[in-house]
Amino acid sequence: VEPIHHEIIEATWETFGQAGGKENKVLPTSAPMQQFILTPPKMYTLQTNGKFVKMLLVNDKEKILLSDVELVSDDLLAAQAVAFASAGHEVIILSSDKDFAQIVGPRIKMMLPPPSANPKLGWRLLDAAGVTEKFGVPPARVAEYLALVGDTSDNIPGITGVGPKTASKWLAEWGSLDGVIAHAAELKPERFREPVAAEAEKLRRNLKLTTLNLSLATRPAEKTAPQVAELLRLLEAYEMRGTLAEARQRYHQAELF
Repeated sequence: VEPIHHEIIEATWETFGQAGGKENKVLPTSAPMQQFILTPPKMYTLQTNGKFVKMLLVNDKEKILLSDVELVSDDLLAAQAVAFASAGHEVIILSSDKDFAQIVGPRIKMMLPPPSANPKLGWRLLDAAGVTEKFGVPPARVAEYLALVGDTSDNIPGITGVGPKTASKWLAEWGSLDGVIAHAAELKPERFREPVAAEAEKLRRNLKLTTLNLSLATRPAEKTAPQVAELLRLLEAYEMRGTLAEARQRYHQAELF
């Protein structure tokens, strides 16, 4: 997989980037610590049997089946983020996807875009304490939390009626999803005891779906030039005229047609 770029291109189409601020000043390559801003990638280059195949993802959850291994873009991004953090880099994941909260830690943070329902909130940076405040559970319990409450954006149904407060209370009390299932007969409110026991397998299946796969292959950090031509081609193909005009102005590219 080759999704790495180290200069922010347009936010709509960036894959992986490195920047020092709004002016997109690239950090010195000699810096002992670099910062990477990661967004769910739209384009991958996959290598199989010595051949490179490019796949364009139409959304962040479209799946690619390659050699019987199912890849999801969130898993690829999460694995790369953890690899960067393990190498000593600071990582910011630019996404509102709840899944990524499970890997937030000392070197990984999330940048949440303004919610459409309340845009005045603006952009928010979420660290581990912020994850706990937002979800009621620490990052290590986010996947189990989502298994209980469900995740509509990923079509994962939770236990009907179980909301954030109930899920976080159970996980605090019983320590894990398995603990919640094991103590189904003791859960409060009592009306959830039978559903949790009856849907134990569904909950375990949910956990597999909400847990990011961090074992995927990653690449070491290396500075590469922005793929301006590819960016412009994509924007042109998807008729994103406003962003296309901004990209051409930024990179001083003349109109192609």
